[in-house]
Amino acid sequence: DLLRGHVARRSERLVGGTSSGAWSADGRQLVYASRQRGGPGRGSMGLSVLTLATGEQRDILPQLSSFVPRTAAYEGRSILVFGTDKNGRRGLYRVDPATGEATLRGTDIGVVSQSLDGKKQSYGKPSGGAGLRWMVRDLEGGEEKEVYRAPEPSRFRARLSPDGRWLAGVEQRAGTDALLLISSTGGQPRELVRVSRPEQLVFPGGQWSTDSRYILYAKGRDDRYELWRIPVAGGQSQKLDISMNGEIHNIGVHPDGRRVVFTVQSGGEDALWVMENWQPALRAAR
Repeated sequence: DLLRGHVARRSERLVGGTSSGAWSADGRQLVYASRQRGGPGRGSMGLSVLTLATGEQRDILPQLSSFVPRTAAYEGRSILVFGTDKNGRRGLYRVDPATGEATLRGTDIGVVSQSLDGKKQSYGKPSGGAGLRWMVRDLEGGEEKEVYRAPEPSRFRARLSPDGRWLAGVEQRAGTDALLLISSTGGQPRELVRVSRPEQLVFPGGQWSTDSRYILYAKGRDDRYELWRIPVAGGQSQKLDISMNGEIHNIGVHPDGRRVVFTVQSGGEDALWVMENWQPALRAAR
């Protein structure tokens, strides 16, 4: 368990060009990007949906000319991906899991994260060269608010906490990386972690525990990376019992808090890992 820990631990690597897993809101399904037959070369990049209770896997070929595998996420029963349609329109698309039909969600919206109650969403929007604008939208009232503007030149991506109160994300600048905590109502960000090269925080980074009390992030150097967590209320980071040869991306905690999915990138290849009954280490950061 992410918060309390279990003695037993089981891990599974989903092979075959898989990456970028995301859990459904009810925790019954896992969607991930996968190489599929029927396309040129090694195969076309598509989506696969795994039903946990039965082990059934269903493959989907989105009706797009291309999409970014690491952007796959659930929005209700639909799947969101950032891609390009056959007419060259680039943006965020909502994919029907049954048919693969892709509907344009927006051309000025980046990767979306959503609160557990479905009342808030956050996403990035371009700002005409003055840095990426990070937005929070109230889905009931329709109000959209800019809560953070990432400076140029930098890279930044944030995720909304399950309770909708906070955003967490890694901001990369020349030579340094920082994990930031930002209120969903705006205001000055709080820096939780900072590292300097050759050590780095994996981008995009920052994922939430199911109770919104902890932020998970990956840190490492020389192709060896570890998973850490830090409490939102304050305190030192703790090293978790996950260490990999390769960068750890797209961390996703199952709604039950006992399972975690992530992508490991090494040697230009991605592999999807699912772990359950994994135990946090008790060693605090120095």
